[in-house]
Amino acid sequence: MSRVSWPAYPLASLTASRADLPPTPMQVVQGALPKDLRGHLFVIGPAGSAASGGLKTPPREPTSLLSGDAYVVRVDLRDGTATVRGRLLRTPDLVADELAHERGGLLRFAHAGLSRVSPALGVRNTTNTALIPFRPKGERRTRLMVTWDAGRPAEIDPESLEWVTHVGQQDEWRAGALPLAPFPLVFGTAHPAWDPQTREAFLLNFGRSVADLLSATPLVPQPGGRGLTAGARLVTRLLRARRPGVAQHVNALRAALHRAGEKLVARLPGGGRLLDGLMPERFTDLLRWDGRGALRGWTLVDQDGRRVGIGESAHQVGVSGNWVVFMDTAFLVGPESILSQLSALPDALERGLRALIRRPLDGHAELYFVDRRELDATPAHEAGTLRRPVRARRVALPWGALHFSLDRAEDADGNVRIVVAHSHGVDLSAWVLQGETNGLDGEPVDDVLIGAHPSPVDQNRVVEWTIDPRTGAVVRQRICPPSDTTWGVALGASRHTGVEDCTPDETGDLYFYSSGLHPHTVTGWAWRQYVDDAEDRIVSEADVRARAAAGGVPGSVWRLDRESMTVGDSWTAPPGGVLCSPQFVARRRGRKTVRDDRDGWLIVSLFVGDQHTWLVFDAAKLAAGPVCTLRCAALDVGFTMHTAWMPRVASREAAYRIDPRADLEGRIPSVLEPFFADVYDALDPEGT
Repeated sequence: MSRVSWPAYPLASLTASRADLPPTPMQVVQGALPKDLRGHLFVIGPAGSAASGGLKTPPREPTSLLSGDAYVVRVDLRDGTATVRGRLLRTPDLVADELAHERGGLLRFAHAGLSRVSPALGVRNTTNTALIPFRPKGERRTRLMVTWDAGRPAEIDPESLEWVTHVGQQDEWRAGALPLAPFPLVFGTAHPAWDPQTREAFLLNFGRSVADLLSATPLVPQPGGRGLTAGARLVTRLLRARRPGVAQHVNALRAALHRAGEKLVARLPGGGRLLDGLMPERFTDLLRWDGRGALRGWTLVDQDGRRVGIGESAHQVGVSGNWVVFMDTAFLVGPESILSQLSALPDALERGLRALIRRPLDGHAELYFVDRRELDATPAHEAGTLRRPVRARRVALPWGALHFSLDRAEDADGNVRIVVAHSHGVDLSAWVLQGETNGLDGEPVDDVLIGAHPSPVDQNRVVEWTIDPRTGAVVRQRICPPSDTTWGVALGASRHTGVEDCTPDETGDLYFYSSGLHPHTVTGWAWRQYVDDAEDRIVSEADVRARAAAGGVPGSVWRLDRESMTVGDSWTAPPGGVLCSPQFVARRRGRKTVRDDRDGWLIVSLFVGDQHTWLVFDAAKLAAGPVCTLRCAALDVGFTMHTAWMPRVASREAAYRIDPRADLEGRIPSVLEPFFADVYDALDPEGT
């Protein structure tokens, strides 16, 4: 297949600076900025590491662009003008990473999967994914939380964009691994749910057992044949060939062996401590926080009384009037992502091992429903202590997903309505690796694309599920007809996302961007997993090749009409363009002729070639194209993720703050005390 017809991938989305940007005017390069568009847009994204000095990541550290430190951008809009500023979030572990990089040895962090790990210091918490505005009871000013999947949330000052504090002390969170390290690995959620009616946040904290870890390692078959590595498929086929029916007993045998192995290790001198130190037991805790005091929590068990286990990640939490909802999402953030993404071995050995152990996503999603009334009736314990069990009802969905949108009000029968953008045909926790081949023509992928997201290779389904959370039954499903507009459905927006004080009973119409098909980033691994071996594809292999030969499928911005569950309106990006970070902004003065869920502006980021711009759409007229295009040549950010919107910003005045010294007390060996004294000085050079 000739690459002549393939549009160039925009390299601007893969580069970023770590330098702080002072307030700088933005240029209107097309149209005019609406005068009633006033307020503050926040956008967050990765900006490389202390080792790379920004994006692009150097060849010696070929890792995902998502593994970079958090860089926060704020666009201030007022009276038809726009100003932008940006700042790198200098958290305690980022400062430790910078100092360790200078001093080397066992202190130095190195890339491992989607994170960075130091033998002496622990695991980085990059907080680079989402922004959550919230305002606790009794407070006048809106605060801003920053999050990601493998670490505690943090707070920043909305005015200065400086890091202020983590949410919860170290001891208020249970570690998923390395619990005694200065920076333990903590699994959480990138999208805590803030309920502006009750003024409380719901967060998750989970961990995996040794058996869970072994279940994701090479050559081990997975339940139901899902998420198989090539090595696991080989073992299963050999077993079937030798004796039909044996394979169905493999999982039971595997579980028994893992339990026996755990018991054996625990009986060795110091074995129990070794086991707990490496990988604590499986748990999933639901935490509640009022924004002012300690975290409170419960341990979740399923309908059979077993501890809830998260298979891949718990990317999002949502709330309705009576239920807390979260999803086991299609995104690998644990040790299995490290095993699946090797980078420190010789190329030939790495490619061979990668073919055996790099595993795909499970291919389905699991929703969990927790009754808020049961939480109110069950005394909560401070996080980090023994917690009371609360039941979570599990509901399996047939396709994987990352995000959902939840109506706050249940229907007359008590059912919950939830819209899920299913992300089958793509793995956003994977990335283009060194030595990768293209799945379309078998030729090497250009090294300049290392770190990019692999292109989706199928259209996606967007489904409204109506679920009875008391029984776990799916009452109804309505599917938006798949089309090229839904090819690679990514982040969404609505009138209630990214804002603090909006609580509609119904979400209304939703606004998504879809990434489309980018032929240059169709990796051979993704092709084998999601085209060759996929069972429930929408677009055939021949049609994927035909679309690629015609230049791919362009990205799009589109509106989901909730009444008809169809694409109600859309706009197509230029060939090769990469879209990201949509935010809906309600009009200050509503129009009587336009519904509330369409009466606003949609702001979206666009990369084409070496250019990065911000597009402003009338949300009711997407097909008409952007009414304004903004650009700032001094701002160098790559692919960004989630957004937030505030009508006004003010400096943080809340009393809640966790002192880094107290947070790390008891975790620092005496030999590292001088190093951490330098960390504290760098965080607070004036001792304030």
